[in-house]
Amino acid sequence: DFRGSQYIRLQWDDTDSRKPFTTQFRFRTPEKEDQTLMHSTDKWAIQLINSGSTEYGYLRFVVSSSQGIESLDTPKQKYHNDDFWSVMLTRKSSSGAELSSDAASLANVYELSANQYDSTRQRIIYRTSSSLEINTAASASAFTGKFLTTGRFFLGESGSAGTGGKWGNNGFSGSMMEFRWWSQ
Repeated sequence: DFRGSQYIRLQWDDTDSRKPFTTQFRFRTPEKEDQTLMHSTDKWAIQLINSGSTEYGYLRFVVSSSQGIESLDTPKQKYHNDDFWSVMLTRKSSSGAELSSDAASLANVYELSANQYDSTRQRIIYRTSSSLEINTAASASAFTGKFLTTGRFFLGESGSAGTGGKWGNNGFSGSMMEFRWWSQ
């Protein structure tokens, strides 16, 4: 379990000579506040945003570059209900094909999806997904380049990661498990 300022530091590095195409994890939190679930220093993050101190909120994927910040929000769901949510961020080419390289100038689609499974009913009870296409060569290079930069990666908010508060200073309070990333 994470308690606010606790975090796990990993290296955001190549897997099979490429950055991961998919990042997947499960989380739960009873805390009804904005939280940073994971981030790569000041380059990109996945955040949990609360909607006015209720169980409802949305997940946000943000990528930063010299051209600004692009963000992708899921529709509102009961993310703050202390039940586990499965989250997956995928990156693929804008044509829908699997990426063959990490060239920053390639147009990419980022998809953020979340599901909540009810084991007693043995079915998914909530499902949501949103996507962001970065399709011009200049934008693709600026934003995707940040996503591809090697560096420190944090589960939870590190506070001392040199982010300058870019993603807010709210650490993650809750449970996270089954974190994985891959390039296939």
